Amino acid sequence: SQQAAAPSGSAPPWAGSSSQWQGGSQPAQQQMPAQEQPMLDEEGEASDEVPLYAFLDAEAVRQMLVREDGLIRFRGLANLCAQGHMKCSPQDERELPSWTGQIEEHECIMFAITDAVMDELVQKSRHDPILHRELERYRAQDPGCVLMQCLNWGILEVIESSLHTKMMRLDGRHEARAQELQLSLQSLKMLDFVCLWQSQIESEGRVLLITEDFRLRHFGGEVTSVGPRKQWPSVLMLGELNQLLAQDAAFGGQKLSQASLQPPGLRQFCGAVLSAALLAKVAAGRSWATKLESNC
Repeated sequence: SQQAAAPSGSAPPWAGSSSQWQGGSQPAQQQMPAQEQPMLDEEGEASDEVPLYAFLDAEAVRQMLVREDGLIRFRGLANLCAQGHMKCSPQDERELPSWTGQIEEHECIMFAITDAVMDELVQKSRHDPILHRELERYRAQDPGCVLMQCLNWGILEVIESSLHTKMMRLDGRHEARAQELQLSLQSLKMLDFVCLWQSQIESEGRVLLITEDFRLRHFGGEVTSVGPRKQWPSVLMLGELNQLLAQDAAFGGQKLSQASLQPPGLRQFCGAVLSAALLAKVAAGRSWATKLESNC
């Protein structure tokens, strides 16, 4: 297998350099993707050689940790990586099964959690013993912790955002509309950070925000309806995404959903490999999928 290189470049002034959530054996802090010379895809069109970034808000992370009914759960994703059913770049550069194919960075999905979201999860964990246990295992860098496993498989990053203290992509009109929708300030800041991340990537549709807050999804849809579209990320509902994958019989989503429930040691090809392109094709027909698929 081929190890895909992480994006390089200088961190912008609003990106911090350290975090209590990033221990010594964890990956180095993820920086903003560099504006590098674009690569050419098979059709000769330019595309960023960066993974598909899927940012997660606090409730999406909580559900992905405490529930296992769906493909987009941390346990299911770790299982797929171990089985060779997900495009990934393991930190130890271990060899993946032949059916995984050569790993190109633009084929990979990188789930991203900001340290602000991690802090929000600590508040939620006070009333959620399962979440509390998983966060403590992550702090201790327990190798059996599913978050650590996803980090080690190269499909998860914890991103420093402490210096992102003011709105940089959303303006006063957006803030007023967010108040009308009773959207929390945390959610608004999260969307602004993700918009800023998208603005650093040349290609359209390489950044998503996954949530379980319908108000955030609705607000995100309003924001992204205003051009130019490539500066805005797409906002998706976690439950809808899992349902679409489970029902998909055309591109492999159904097979992968079933495989994600199988033991990680199972080395039998299910007939599909999870990639950025497959994720786009499963949700074809949705507005976010149309622009995402064109860049995968």
